[in-house]
Amino acid sequence: QKHFLGTHFFNPPRYLKLLEVIPTKQTLPEVVQFMKTFAEDVLGKGVVIGKDTPHFVANRIRTYGLLVTLREMLERGYSVGEVDSVTGPLIGRPKSATFRTLDVVGLDTFLHVAKTVYDQTTGDEQKGFDVPDIMKKMVEHRWLGAKSGQGFFVKRGKDIFEIDIETLDYVPM
Repeated sequence: QKHFLGTHFFNPPRYLKLLEVIPTKQTLPEVVQFMKTFAEDVLGKGVVIGKDTPHFVANRIRTYGLLVTLREMLERGYSVGEVDSVTGPLIGRPKSATFRTLDVVGLDTFLHVAKTVYDQTTGDEQKGFDVPDIMKKMVEHRWLGAKSGQGFFVKRGKDIFEIDIETLDYVPM
C-alpha cells in the first residue's frame, strides 16, 4: 500500500498536458515525489496532486465548465462552431476546444461522469451537474462522437458538419 497511487491522464493524453497523481493515505511521500518528477521531466506533464474522489478534481471542474458552456450556448443561441471558435487556442486551451473535446471523450462517457458527480452532490452544487436534454437525446440516438462517427460534428466526404442544436440536423460549419 505504501507504494501505491493512482494516475489520471486527460483524454486525449497525447494532446492534453494535465496529469493528476492520486496518493492514498498510506502512500509514501517519496513515491509521490518520484511520480511527480517522472511525469514532469520524462512525460512532459503538468502534475496536480489530487484526492481520491469520484472523477478526481479536474474532471469535476472540467465537467462543470463544459455544462456551463453548453447551457450558455443554448440560452444565448450560439452554434457549436461559434462556441468552439472562442473556447480553444484563443483562450489558451487545446484546438479541440469544447465540443470537439466532447466528441473525442465520448458523449456517453461525459454523461456518465456528470451523472456520477450529480448523484454525489446536493443542492446548488448538484444543479451545476445537471445535463441538458440535448446531450441526453444525442446519446439516445447513439451520436457519441468520434467512436460512433458523429456527435457534435460529423465528417461527410472531405467536409465537416456541426450539429444544429435546434433541429438536430448537421449543417456546414
